[in-house]
Amino acid sequence: MQRHDTIGRFGRGAVACACGGLLAMGTVATTFGQCGSGGSCFELHGPGCDDFDCCMAVCGFDSFCCNINWDGFCVSEAQTYCTAAPILGPFVHPTNGNSYFILDDATWSGAQNGAAALGGHLVSIRDAAENEWVLQTVLGLGLGPNYWIGLNDIANEGNFVWAGGQAVTYLNWLPGQPDSSGNEDAVHVLDSLGQWNDLPVAAVRISVAEVEQYFCGDPDAGSCTTIHITPFCSDSDCCEYVCSIDPYCCNSQWDGLCANEGAVGCSFQQIAGPIVNPATGRRHTMFSTGGWLYADIKATEMGQSIVTVRSQQENEFLRRFFGQSVPGFGVNNIWVGLNDVDVEGTFVWTSSEPFTFANWALGEPTNSWFEDSVLLAGSTGAWYLTPGSNISPSVTESGGFAVCGSGGSCTSMHGPGCDEEACCNLICEFDSYCCTTMWDEDCVGHATLRCSPSVIMGPFVNPVTKHAYYGVSAAMWTEAERFANQLGGHLAVPNTPAENAWIAANFLQIPNPLSSALIGVHDQMIEGVFQALDVTGPNPVSYAPWLLGEPNNQENEDMVHMQTSGGWNDITRWGVHPSVVEVPCLGDMDGDGLVGAVDLGILLGAWGFSPAMDLTFDGKVGAPDLAILLGAWGPCDTSNCCTVHGFGGCDQPGCTQCVCGIDPYCCNVQWDSYCVSESAIQCNGACQCGG
Repeated sequence: MQRHDTIGRFGRGAVACACGGLLAMGTVATTFGQCGSGGSCFELHGPGCDDFDCCMAVCGFDSFCCNINWDGFCVSEAQTYCTAAPILGPFVHPTNGNSYFILDDATWSGAQNGAAALGGHLVSIRDAAENEWVLQTVLGLGLGPNYWIGLNDIANEGNFVWAGGQAVTYLNWLPGQPDSSGNEDAVHVLDSLGQWNDLPVAAVRISVAEVEQYFCGDPDAGSCTTIHITPFCSDSDCCEYVCSIDPYCCNSQWDGLCANEGAVGCSFQQIAGPIVNPATGRRHTMFSTGGWLYADIKATEMGQSIVTVRSQQENEFLRRFFGQSVPGFGVNNIWVGLNDVDVEGTFVWTSSEPFTFANWALGEPTNSWFEDSVLLAGSTGAWYLTPGSNISPSVTESGGFAVCGSGGSCTSMHGPGCDEEACCNLICEFDSYCCTTMWDEDCVGHATLRCSPSVIMGPFVNPVTKHAYYGVSAAMWTEAERFANQLGGHLAVPNTPAENAWIAANFLQIPNPLSSALIGVHDQMIEGVFQALDVTGPNPVSYAPWLLGEPNNQENEDMVHMQTSGGWNDITRWGVHPSVVEVPCLGDMDGDGLVGAVDLGILLGAWGFSPAMDLTFDGKVGAPDLAILLGAWGPCDTSNCCTVHGFGGCDQPGCTQCVCGIDPYCCNVQWDSYCVSESAIQCNGACQCGG
């Protein structure tokens, strides 16, 4: 039996009267039960096929395909109606640069399949201008205004979305539409006004396909951390970073590897700082783990740069503060700004400053396996050349002025900048005129007030800690710490109630005292997490006698100040106050008040790298440290308040005041055994002679 004798084949566009199939306007009169199951619509097999919309369209024209067999004619019809072929185009949009194609008659699904085959989707209309441009393009080709666009509510009735995934920002419905009459889930442009109407997906129309010309930062390009079949991603900085290490992601598609590179490498969240290096006055901030190239992009956007290391002091500052002392982060290897990205073997800083200092690890730089970015090891401070695609935290730098560190004195008027780098950077952050125009009388006034600490009391030796303490005139906290470093110590850190009481008694509670005192405690790293300074760097605070209501962080208060009572409060880094400086007995490794053979053995045993035994603060133990220890050989400085001597008073003013208030003989005649006993018992808080 010949198939044409009983059923017949109906040409495209004809009405299949015998089977009640697909009508010219796409109204489906019959539903074929075989549709949605069975084999592929593009292969030979029994009746029906797996793509419901395609099957309905084909069987609407040719019921044989659902009643008898899915033969070669059915496959051909499926190829015609279910994957629309381009017939005109591309036409490039003058604004967005995307390419548009006119596709042959097909169902909505077939049109979308055809658009996908081109690497795109049915057109997404984002605004009235694009709607008009597409309409006029179609009309200008002599085609009628009756074409599929990408809008549909197939997944959720009434919730219209674009096939390309773009946000729905514009609609141009025909009055009374959409009405979903007869389960209408797809949208076409109906008239010469460009108005829209909904239709069944099995209707057949020409269509307009859009192929996105994506670029880094394109909001339609997809997330940088998810897979999509198109190249590029929506975060321009992350996209540029990923494609710099993996060009496939911008040349072909954003696959799983690209998404992983985006998720891992494109991280730049502030996790610590900013903290000021007292030696330079520059601010440093630590950012979360990510790739070097991405960190460089983000730092530049902020008007900063990945940190430049100019000296051993700066290198050691970075190691101590960011490599080892960020609360909750352990030991970190950190990105610095040195790299040879542009010219292999030619190292430059991202700040464009000259490359004058290096701290390469043994055997570095190796320049293998695309190694072009530099890591500072948190454990040793040594530098390693590594691929920029590796991930580590980064430290940025700001607050440096090129004119600082040269020129005239900071306490006299002259051209911009002055000779003390740290003071100059701090003053110019406060008043940029001083570095951009001239160092005038206001700049001199700032420097004199904020940057000129000097010793005005002491040294007084605490009998328990065996450290010497100095009272220092008023300055900013960072300048006071810089001065303390020059004395060989740091701003004082009271670690116990006894030490805190001793400092208050000898510096704040005597005739002509310091009015108050800056101490070596701060929360510059992480707000509310206070750290104490010592010669090895910041350490957790073990004792904190805060005043009532303190710390309150008003106006970003990151530094700590001791009042006359011994209570603490937080202050801003711009506050100008006296300070107490603590200088340890350098070389006394075991803390017994004597530099001797035991200490020599400890130092020799730590030869090489051991920050706790580093007497020169350069990150390693070597000949300079040995020279300091041998030069300090013998007893450390001590206080005579705890020993008998044949004259009145002792070398701690607070202790003297307390003891002589009880027993004037100790000041008027001599400091005898009774005075020593009173130092150890009644006045131990001020004298610390009782241990």
